[in-house]
Amino acid sequence: MRNKLTGSFRMTIGNGIFKAIPDLDCPGTWIFLAPVSHLLLTEAVNFEYRVDRVTFIAAHRLARRRRRLGLPDTLGNIKKYSQSLEELFNPNVTFAHMRLKGQGSNLENKFIHTVSEEIAILSLSQLGYASIRQIAPLKLETEHLDRISYLLLNANNSYWGSNSPLSGKFKTLSLDRRWKDFQNFFFFTNLAKVLQRRIPVKNSWRRELRNAAIIAGQGLCSPDISQSLLWSVIALETLLTKRGDKISRRLPERVEAFIGWTKDWELENFWDRLQDIYNKRCEFVHRGDRDAITVEDVEFSFDILMNVLSNVMRNLKLFPSKEAIISFSERVQAGNTPEIKPKIRPKTLGFARRIRENAVPQ
Repeated sequence: MRNKLTGSFRMTIGNGIFKAIPDLDCPGTWIFLAPVSHLLLTEAVNFEYRVDRVTFIAAHRLARRRRRLGLPDTLGNIKKYSQSLEELFNPNVTFAHMRLKGQGSNLENKFIHTVSEEIAILSLSQLGYASIRQIAPLKLETEHLDRISYLLLNANNSYWGSNSPLSGKFKTLSLDRRWKDFQNFFFFTNLAKVLQRRIPVKNSWRRELRNAAIIAGQGLCSPDISQSLLWSVIALETLLTKRGDKISRRLPERVEAFIGWTKDWELENFWDRLQDIYNKRCEFVHRGDRDAITVEDVEFSFDILMNVLSNVMRNLKLFPSKEAIISFSERVQAGNTPEIKPKIRPKTLGFARRIRENAVPQ
């Protein structure tokens, strides 16, 4: 039975026999599977990686793990229904997987919205790992803007699915040993643990970290440098400023608290450059001025963001909330003399700069 959405179908699985069902209104546990472009999972992450509520899994591991994932029947039986499903289950594909309880018709948009957010968060793991020009644009597989490939399955042996042909290839993010080691050293591994509540922080801080990660990940994958700068600066504002702050002043102050001890801070004039990119962000938002924004501005903003995130994630006991970051910054500013600086800043703070496309810790 076709529904009003292009290319969609509904059916029930029972002993390998498919029967049409009238709608998605039946309650239950629903499983969402959608192919993600430009993402490769390797043995280093056991072909599976969880961000928060969404798990990414290699298609060739679905069959062995289908019961744990809640799939109601074998992939062989599911694929018998349509040739388009055979194409959807390409063994080289990576899937996003998520489960929610409720009525399927009420969950479709929530599934797509949540998976899109967590794809953006995973995209952020490329921060410092790849140059701006080499970012893999992770996204749900699409052919047209209004068509997304996915399956929506009911764990009680019924499912509804919509799919469009898989398309195109571009740069790929491979979750391999090199990627895993990089994330363990910098920030993403701990960020994922915070989102999964495996590392305790204030709930409000967890929400802000998640929002900043989504915004930054979207900016990192944007092909437009003006949008990239906007999202990266907003992510910094989300992490470091509060309502009522004079951001053009407070943003450099709070970044300085983390990396003002480095030689680069003075030599590269970071304070003025931070004010400059904030002013360009404001001119773009309020006047539509895009011409002044450069690739170097974008790279600088993301380098600063990577250092802030890395220092926060490596020192979560010191920074369990935004308030703790603001208090830390105020103490640094109050004792801003060479004799006092080392006593305020923990020895675990670090700084990474880009050399020949790679982030090098200092």
